[in-house]
Amino acid sequence: MKKGALSTLTIAYLFAISVNANSLSVCETATCIEYFKQYQAAATRGHAGAMSLLGQLYQAGYGTEKNTKKALHYYKKAAKGGDIAAHYKAGLVYLSDPNLKDLDKGVRYLATAARKNYKNANFLLGIAYLSKDFGLHDLIKADSYLAKSYRDNHPDMPAVIELIQTSQPITAESLPDLSSALANQPLAKNEEGSLIWPKGETEVITITSPPIEEVLTEQLVLYRRPAKALGSRLPNSQCKNQFGCYSTSGAEGLLDFPFIRF
Repeated sequence: MKKGALSTLTIAYLFAISVNANSLSVCETATCIEYFKQYQAAATRGHAGAMSLLGQLYQAGYGTEKNTKKALHYYKKAAKGGDIAAHYKAGLVYLSDPNLKDLDKGVRYLATAARKNYKNANFLLGIAYLSKDFGLHDLIKADSYLAKSYRDNHPDMPAVIELIQTSQPITAESLPDLSSALANQPLAKNEEGSLIWPKGETEVITITSPPIEEVLTEQLVLYRRPAKALGSRLPNSQCKNQFGCYSTSGAEGLLDFPFIRF
């Protein structure tokens, strides 16, 4: 493997998804402050989803001062309450924030998200385990996570395949699961000779997202009553039903980002 190449890729990818993961931005208007207060109240009523989103508000500085430590606190509370997206958010904080960095905890949270097939979690864990620069090097785990990510048609997998192949072929001996996935679904090449998903394997779409305030208001409707009182009427923890859920592979995954515009 080219020295530092995978670590550079991991860091660049981690930075990009950390930015995209919190699509909210700094806001100090009275409206933003009121939304923040309402999500604080919803979190005290026991709603894991509200806790998870409150963490995003803290992380972005939306309606309050930026405070990543408090963001992590609420992500962890939400994760304990069953919000799978919060596991992913907490993992990203542990891996990306220099003041809160904890590799072991970050991996544990990401692994929980990956077990629920959060596609970016599979991808990030795969390249982290493949790299020798993070103290995680484990080819068996790398093979498993990368194969899952490949089968999910993660948009960045062709670049990873190309990077691996600069130093060694992907074979049944070196990376058996990934090798099998490649054999079942070969990549194509573009005019520059770079590996790409075959046409039709990934879908590029334009999403016109609703205003942030509209999404925040819609979510608050779910959190008006105490969590226990809602019972089975609470939305489940599937990615498609959660604000700020971070699965990004293909058109279906992009729909999980309510504020992404292309």
